[in-house]
Amino acid sequence: MKNGFYFKVKNRGLLTKHERWKKIADLLKLSKAAKLRLEWIIYYHDKSKENARLTCRYYGISPKTFYKWFNRFDEENLKTLESQSKAPLNKRKPEYTPHEVQRIIALRLKYPTLGRDKLVPVYLDEYFEEIKPWSARRITHDFKLFALRAIKNNRQKAQSHVIARKRITELEKKPFTGFLLELDSIVIYFADEKRYILTAIDYHSRFAFAWMYKSHSSKWAADFLKRLVLLFGGRIENIHIDNGSEFKKDFEKAAQELHIELYHARPHQAKDKPIIERFNGILQQEFVDLGNLTLDVEIFNRSLLDWIIFYNFKRPHHSLKLKRPIDYVNMKTKVLPMYSPITLF
Repeated sequence: MKNGFYFKVKNRGLLTKHERWKKIADLLKLSKAAKLRLEWIIYYHDKSKENARLTCRYYGISPKTFYKWFNRFDEENLKTLESQSKAPLNKRKPEYTPHEVQRIIALRLKYPTLGRDKLVPVYLDEYFEEIKPWSARRITHDFKLFALRAIKNNRQKAQSHVIARKRITELEKKPFTGFLLELDSIVIYFADEKRYILTAIDYHSRFAFAWMYKSHSSKWAADFLKRLVLLFGGRIENIHIDNGSEFKKDFEKAAQELHIELYHARPHQAKDKPIIERFNGILQQEFVDLGNLTLDVEIFNRSLLDWIIFYNFKRPHHSLKLKRPIDYVNMKTKVLPMYSPITLF
């Protein structure tokens, strides 16, 4: 109708059988592996014209694997393409008897320090019956009837002095500046000498700082931490570090005096602190590699300070929607002043 309110309905047509399979797979939330197996079967019917060898070559699978899932497939139940448990149906049952369990428990209460193997001959002496050594071991393991040790071995003595480290995965991050800082170090090799740049960045605002030292000792890491506390006006709650030696002893002592909690990255997990790793790369590419490297620590730090001010006050960041860290701090949290006390160093 010209003057009416009716609209012409577009005829979209019905979905094909294979398109319906894909829709149903999404609704059932099948796993990626199951959806891939469904693609094998669709390709087998549509593209290869029911040529199993061609399908196997296309997806790089063996005919045995293809036929296994092809024969298992039921178009009325797409969940048949899901991987099934490989646990045996008939599991091995314990070979010991309840009577033997009661006797082993009684022996453990009577002889709490004897090892499980020593309980076997004692069992014979006490009850005038033999017990299989494997049965005694299984009973000890299944019912946690382990022997008590009166004297700690060397490993237990060493572990008794170890303080459990807090891992960064335990910390629930909060969106304000100073709540969490990531720290790291960069080793610079030049003319058979080494220099160390300690770096730090705020997880929320991306406000960063760096400083070069001649040594990698925890004393200088503690000095770096005190500079950070001054820079952030004393408002630092948590610090995320790796397991390097520079973040031990004097550094841990300084953190404890400043009431800062330390959280450690998991070993060999670089993804635990991606922000500081990215900042290290930017520092290397945009400052060190552009001819600013010198072994004179004082000269390097003066140049580095100018670049840090540029990084925090002028350089836009995509992670901050093209804003500067100092702008983001002032807009979101108002923790840091408009002009950084970084110029005091």
